[in-house]
Amino acid sequence: MENAIGTVFRYGDNVDTDVIIPARYLNSSDPAELAKSCMEDIDPDFVKRKLRAMQTSYDEYADLAAELSEGTGADRIYGGYIPDWNNCAYITLQEGSNFADDDLSALQDWWELENRMYNTDNSHMSYSDMVSSGTDGINFFCSGKCYMYPGGEWSISDVLTMLKNDPTIADNFELGIATVPQPAKTDDPVTIGGVSTFIGINASSEKQEAAFEFISYMAGKEAAKYIAAAGAIPAYIDDDITAVFEEAIGVSGAANILNPSKISETLMIPEYTELQTIEKEERELYLLGEQSLEDGLKNFEERRAEVMN
Repeated sequence: MENAIGTVFRYGDNVDTDVIIPARYLNSSDPAELAKSCMEDIDPDFVKRKLRAMQTSYDEYADLAAELSEGTGADRIYGGYIPDWNNCAYITLQEGSNFADDDLSALQDWWELENRMYNTDNSHMSYSDMVSSGTDGINFFCSGKCYMYPGGEWSISDVLTMLKNDPTIADNFELGIATVPQPAKTDDPVTIGGVSTFIGINASSEKQEAAFEFISYMAGKEAAKYIAAAGAIPAYIDDDITAVFEEAIGVSGAANILNPSKISETLMIPEYTELQTIEKEERELYLLGEQSLEDGLKNFEERRAEVMN
């Protein structure tokens, strides 16, 4: 018998179906609506506590990555892999910050976390090894060289394609999808988004009304069925669309992709690309041990001021 891993909510005796879902809410048959009121008469905070229990903090992610890591040298299997090209500072965005903020504490949290995983715990391939080897993260993950790979929804199709094309890997591979870790347990988990797939209307178009009608269709439920069936994330999401998406992906936990409470997007200012470059350069020097954390943040702040002014 396999051991179960998870969170148990313990209550007293006589917890019947009327307690699990109070009868006053049974005028709805929508599972999502019924779930909002689950256990509320004996535990008003049950839904929030369940949401928090399902989350993983970055400290927990780092602990798990360290625990999973095994072997040495060429036989090393890392707990996770965060590619060196990833200049999206997860924690910074999830805490509602960005590279233009005066307060750099959220950016510092991200740098320190990466340093722990890359250098202290050795639970992720070191920054220097990633830069020098040019390792492809998807290949690295699918070849069984790491257990976790934080990435965008596009990573799923890449992984599934690779597994389909190489049955020898697929036979020894079990894939699951979880929500992105959080800086801390919260009632409103935050994921990270951006402008990767979008539809717009050209300001000089002579058919703006027709274009708007098409966009309205693409943002509605009918189009969402086709988009979800292709394994892409639609603008419109409900239980029906989620079921279509899950079937299309065919991976345990696929619904997690469609259920963030909040989405934090990257900063849209003209100087943002240059700020990204500066941040990456200073972070890289810190992770390579060529400057201290304090000096790296100070240099970033000074170089940022030159760009912003």
